[in-house]
Amino acid sequence: AEPAPDDFVPVEKEPYTDLGEVQRKLVYPPMAVKQGLEGKVLIRVLVGKDGRPRRALIDQSVASSLDEAAKSAVLASVFTPAIQNNTPVDCWVTIPVVFKLR
Repeated sequence: AEPAPDDFVPVEKEPYTDLGEVQRKLVYPPMAVKQGLEGKVLIRVLVGKDGRPRRALIDQSVASSLDEAAKSAVLASVFTPAIQNNTPVDCWVTIPVVFKLR
């Protein structure tokens, strides 16, 4: 059974992904650009034993358009799974996604 978002899973290694890679997958919604929306969205993601993101929840919201874009970028990313007793396990991890207009 997969862990609930608030379950503590004791792991030696947290799931990992390159945050730069997540940022590169980010599609800034045109309407958000027009409105000048910026901020940090925190996404809690369930990373499977295979390193694939299974589910994502919004932990900290900026605006629904940015939240959805952040969620898509995280779900499109590949992770190194969490390790518990030298075995990959399902584990939740929180990923910050930053929206900044240049």
